[in-house]
This record gives sequence, C-alpha cells and structure tokens, in this order.
Amino acid sequence: MQQFNERRRRKKRRRTVLLPFKIILSVVCVFIVAYFAISIYQALRTPLTTTLASESSINQEFSIVGYFVREEEVIVNDTTGILLYAVDDGVKLGRYDEYASVYSNSSAAELRSIIRTYQQQIDVLNQALSAIGSADSISALSEQIDSALRSSASFSDVYDYSRLSEYTQDLKNNIIVRELADTSSEEISGLIEALETRCETLSIQIGASETSLTVPESGFFSSQVDGYESVFEIDMLSSLKPSDLDQLVAQRKPVSEQEVGKLITGFGGYFVANVSVSDAEHLSVGRSIRLQLDAMGDELLDMTVESISTQENGEVTVVFSYSRHVEELINMRKQSAVVILETYSGLKVPRDAVRVDADGEMGVYVITGLYTEFKRIDVLYETEDYYIVDTNPSSTASLLRGDTIVVGGKNLEDGKVIG
Repeated sequence: MQQFNERRRRKKRRRTVLLPFKIILSVVCVFIVAYFAISIYQALRTPLTTTLASESSINQEFSIVGYFVREEEVIVNDTTGILLYAVDDGVKLGRYDEYASVYSNSSAAELRSIIRTYQQQIDVLNQALSAIGSADSISALSEQIDSALRSSASFSDVYDYSRLSEYTQDLKNNIIVRELADTSSEEISGLIEALETRCETLSIQIGASETSLTVPESGFFSSQVDGYESVFEIDMLSSLKPSDLDQLVAQRKPVSEQEVGKLITGFGGYFVANVSVSDAEHLSVGRSIRLQLDAMGDELLDMTVESISTQENGEVTVVFSYSRHVEELINMRKQSAVVILETYSGLKVPRDAVRVDADGEMGVYVITGLYTEFKRIDVLYETEDYYIVDTNPSSTASLLRGDTIVVGGKNLEDGKVIG
C-alpha cells in the first residue's frame, strides 16, 4: 500500500512539472493552426489590387559632355578707347554693318548709353501706338505676357539667368505696351517726338568723340571670345580620336584685349564628344538623334551623327551636326547634354500586373463591368518597375487609357465574375 501511494505521488509531481510545458505546446499548436488557416483563407479570398492605365513617355538616352564647333572668325579691334557694343549677341550682320563704337572719353560713352535707352523706349512706344484700337493686338500681347511669365519661371528653375534676363525684358516691354493701350495716339506720338529730339541733341554733343566699328563680312555676331576659335577646325573633326580631342581641349589659347568679338559665318555647326563604347553602340553614321542641353531646359536640338572614331580605352569620338542657326548656341562651347535616341509613348503598366496566357502571350487582366478580361499587350519599352505598351484607341481588344488593370489577385481568369 505504501508503495502504491508513493507511485501516485511521483505521478502527481510529474504532471505538475510537465503542466506548463503542455500549456505552452498547446498554445503554439493553436497559433500554428490559426496561421495556416488565415493564410489559406487569404489565398482564397485575396482582394484585387488595381491601377489605372495612364499615358506616359520615356526616353532611351545617355549623357555626354562635348564641345560646339562652328565656322568662326574673331574680330580684332586696334582702336583705343571705351568700347560699347551696338548690337546684341546672335544678331545677323551684313558686311560692313556696325557692331560697336569706341569713345574717346567716358562722357561720350555715357551719352550714347542714354541715347540707346531712349531708343528702346521709342521702340516700345511705337509698338503701343500700333496696338491702339486693335483687339487682336491686345489679345496677342496678353498671350505674349503669359508666355514670357512661364518662360521666365522655367529658366529660373534651371538657373539659366542669361536667357531669363532676355525674357524678363520682353515681359517688361509687353506689360508697358499693354498698360498704354488706353492712352490716346496723340499723347503717345508726343512722347515719341520728345524722345527723338533728346536723342538728336545728345548725338550732337557726342560729336567726333565716337568711332564706329564695322564687321568685315556677314555673319551672326557674338561678343564672347573663349580662346577655342582657332583650336577647333571643322576639317579635322572626322579624324579625331578620344586622345586627340583631349589634347585640343588642353590647347585653349589666351584671349587678348583686342579680340572683342567674333562672327559665326555658317548657319549650322557641330558638337563633338568622347562617348563610352557601350553608349556608342546605339549610334551609327547618318542616324538622327535629339540633343537636350542642360543650359536650354526642355528645348531639343535635332542632330545627325556625322562620324564615329575608332576605339581608344573604352571610348570613341562622335561628331554630331546641326544645320540651322540657333541663337542660344552662339556663346556655348563646352556643354553637358543628354543624347535622346528614341522616345517611347504609350500606356504605363506595372511589371507585377503582367501575366502570360496559355499561348505564351503577355497581357494584363482588366476589370470590365463585373468581369475580368485578359488583354494582350505589345511592349514598346521596359524598365525595372514598369512597361510602356502600345495602345489602339479604336479597338476595345487593346489596352486603353483609363482601363482598370489588376495588379494583385489570385486565380484570375478571362471572363471570371468578380465577387
């Protein structure tokens, strides 16, 4: 009897010791069963996640740094005195046209500056005079003011202060003309006559203190000389290799005080740059590309690949050409730019939304009414996160702008009822 009681006590102690472990094990089992039950439920009842098919564009591009090369003739002035330019950069001059004047004293130079300010005011007043009584002119002025405001904001965003000053001056002039629209023509004509009289009086005071400077041939004027005008020669561009271009860049010459400007005698020009072999694989002689310069914001330049050199240390020298005069390029030499090879426009589709049907065709499921519909897609361009796909607005079988694309969902089928 004593032995039996002893066994009962040992069993009771064992149960007491094991009880916490049994409780913990039971709780763990409950959690495991609950986890799998929830996972199975979610797998069977996963809600659909969707996105709208939206229009998008993307460029196939790469970045370079290069140099503009043009037909340039440096203007040399041996006259001593105070030089004031008579024209703005980019202006087309004919042979023997005046580009600047030299003054023997500061008083004469100051008088000429005053005269030019008066002449600018006269131009604005003449513009206002022609706009009086014309609703179309006033409307056009309002549009120009709005355009100048947007342009000024965009140039400010990219810190292009040279072009910003040009647009802000135009903006100021147009606002003045718009404000003068209600002024009588007689009053404006009187202001013009008064300013013209002042200009004549000041010109008489300048007298022989002024010497006009003219250009020897026709061309687009630039007041900027950078020392590369005689370094880069158009005839040698096609034979340049990467090391040759590097050597030319290092040969920049000092600019003397007598070199007061230059003439661009051709309408087009060239942009030469060393390009990595991997990027140059996308180029071929004769191919048209677009160049986006950091200094010109969103404006694009149409260019043609003229030549591609042999490889040196993983690089080649590429020469691009352009055939029209672009005023903003007049004073540009070294520039960073983006070469845009192609622009792909279509609908943006997340990669996670793309599936493959039984025929091996790529497509997406879209929600049409209460059903899911599989629409095949034609991929134009792809990134790590999304595709740009083609669209045909005239066909309902095509993925269309505004379609609801299923990104996440289980057991999707063509024609399946959503519930």
